[in-house]
Amino acid sequence: LFDFQNTPFPNPGYIAANTTFFQLQTRAYLFFATGNNLYWYDHLAKTARLFYTFPAGTEVIKMAANPQESELGAVLSNGKFIILNIENDRLMTTDNKVYELDIPGKIVDMEYKYPNASTYNSLSRTSASNWD
Repeated sequence: LFDFQNTPFPNPGYIAANTTFFQLQTRAYLFFATGNNLYWYDHLAKTARLFYTFPAGTEVIKMAANPQESELGAVLSNGKFIILNIENDRLMTTDNKVYELDIPGKIVDMEYKYPNASTYNSLSRTSASNWD
């Protein structure tokens, strides 16, 4: 896991009091969002890059990945749920949005759900309907 205390970012200006973090478990990438900007940090290269910009005035409340870590789900302060493609070959592109959904009410957390064991074990793209 990422050691926040002892690993300096290349640009500390990326981090603020409201920054949200999500560490991938199978790849050396950390995703973090400050304001409406989502960045990814490569532990091996020790570089941080802008990955996606959400609508102005929104903030990321929570992030989670599917089991294959090919998609990152983000819940925004404006009630939107957005899924982004985070496969290695897409990290340097700007067209990463896979799915967007308006969710009524206040969202405070999210969890990935598995519709059945075969879907969990599948390495193919997981349907967006499996997000809670």
